[in-house]
Order: sequence, then structure tokens, then C-alpha cells
Amino acid sequence: MEAAVLEEWVEQCQKGHTRAFARIVQAMQQRILGFLFRMTQNREWAEEIGQEAFLRAFQKIHDYDRSKGTFSTWLFRIARNLCIDQMRKRKGRYSSLDDVLVYKLVSKFPQKLNCIRKIKFHPSKRRREDRLSFQLLY
Repeated sequence: MEAAVLEEWVEQCQKGHTRAFARIVQAMQQRILGFLFRMTQNREWAEEIGQEAFLRAFQKIHDYDRSKGTFSTWLFRIARNLCIDQMRKRKGRYSSLDDVLVYKLVSKFPQKLNCIRKIKFHPSKRRREDRLSFQLLY
């Protein structure tokens, strides 16, 4: 995507042409979602944050100042800041590395779910890394 074309669409959008913003979304969507996926390692979170980033950019398009940087830099900064905010809010969702490993195990091998009757978490007071351990029961 040429920066000049993107800047032209931004100018049109600032003048009230909403279809220009649809072109911006179409042109930038994959790059923003890829960036957010690399940050979150979660497709659903990346899509949610990406939608919020484009919505925020649309609402604040009149605040964009070309002299401070390119539009894509501005949009990536919005996405990055929203992602950091969401990660802070969701910090407690996975309380340990073991939780993440269980999630990845279950999501990677969904065909094995019928073998797993229960995932049981056991608190441990040994080391911080071992705070939660899991045991698969068949």
C-alpha cells in the first residue's frame, strides 16, 4: 500500500467521506490483525482489539496530524496501546504458564477431548513457576 494513497483516503475521510475509511480498513486490516496476533498470541483477542482500534481511529480521524508521522504509524500506535490496555485487564485470565500450556494442548488436539474427562488444578506452594500444576484424569 502506497503511503500517498493512504494519506489521500485519510484526507477524504476527514472531509466526511466514510467510504474512504472503508478503503483504509480494507487496506490495513491484515497488517493490524497480524501485528495484534503477534502481541496477544490469540486470534479472538486480536480481532476484538483490531475492531476497537479501527473504531477508535474512525472516531479520532480528525485528531490525526500528518506532521507527527504517517497514518499507518498512528493507527499501529492506537492498536498497540489498546492491546497493552487489554492485556493488563486480562492479566488474571491465565494465572500461570501451566494454564496457557493446558489451553494450547486442548486447542491443538481437539480430537483428544473425548479422552479427557477432567482437568484438575492443584495449588502448590513450592515455587512460583509451579503455583498451578495440572493433572489430566482419564
